[in-house]
Amino acid sequence: MKCSYCGKEINENDKYCQFCGAEAKKQEQTTEKTEESRDTGRVGQPIEKKKANPKKIILTVVGVVTAIHLVGWVIILGLLAALGITPSNYVEKISEFFEYYDEYIYDNNYNDDLFDDFDDFDDFDDFDDFDDSDDFDVIDDDIDAFKPGLVNTKANTYICKMANISITLPEDYNVYSEKEIEELYQKTNITDSMRKRNALVYDFYAKNPLGTKIVYVDFINKDYYSEYKDLNSYIKHVKETYTDYERSGYGLEFAEDSMFYPHGKDSKDISFHQIAARVTDANGKNTYDYSFVSEIDDYYVLITICAPELSDISVVLDSMNTKK
Repeated sequence: MKCSYCGKEINENDKYCQFCGAEAKKQEQTTEKTEESRDTGRVGQPIEKKKANPKKIILTVVGVVTAIHLVGWVIILGLLAALGITPSNYVEKISEFFEYYDEYIYDNNYNDDLFDDFDDFDDFDDFDDFDDSDDFDVIDDDIDAFKPGLVNTKANTYICKMANISITLPEDYNVYSEKEIEELYQKTNITDSMRKRNALVYDFYAKNPLGTKIVYVDFINKDYYSEYKDLNSYIKHVKETYTDYERSGYGLEFAEDSMFYPHGKDSKDISFHQIAARVTDANGKNTYDYSFVSEIDDYYVLITICAPELSDISVVLDSMNTKK
């Protein structure tokens, strides 16, 4: 065999190399150490497995979740951008959506022809047969409940289900949608408790862009406003509200009270007590303010018309004169 140090041939039984004096078994020990080093990495010690780092795991999970959220927001922002919605016009676009809903979906959910069919019913005697039907339940509690009117903002038309009248306004009026009427509640500080009890109901509201011509219909709950003992006391209250003009420095003149019959004087349908006033500002400019008051079930109904010309008042009244 060869000496592992000098490489010269020596006898296998020699303990030491006769040339360099090194131990003859040195080669085997070195080989074993070399092999052991390959197997363990460190002589005399087993290989240790590396433990998982919890911090790295947490960071990995957070990174994955963050990436998912970012991808989601990129998709959402991409859709909004495709619809033309940006942070600067977000409120405007949302408002346009609700206006579209009010005009083309909510307000057009009824058919004018359907309501024309009610013209044929002058009385409701024919409905007595339903009382004996087991399939038809009459709920007495709902008989005097408020029935909201139907508003078509596109056609400037209002159908008052409680008073059996309709109003069609000229094109220069802007009819408020249900959402916009809701905002009127907030502006006039009508509380939630009052609204739940239908203390005051804005059933219809319209005005021209200048705000010089206004038409609106209110229903006032008689039980909530118990200080108005009867219709005459409420009429007196309406007249008293006109004194606000005088306190503001305007001139105020009343015409003699009269009655207004939307369906004709001979009709047995609803009639209104008419209060007509002329208001004059400091420049001598006149405005005409008409109030029409009636009583329907548990409510006082108030129709108010304000306009700079008497002809404007006549246009609205003429649209109410024909029975629908």
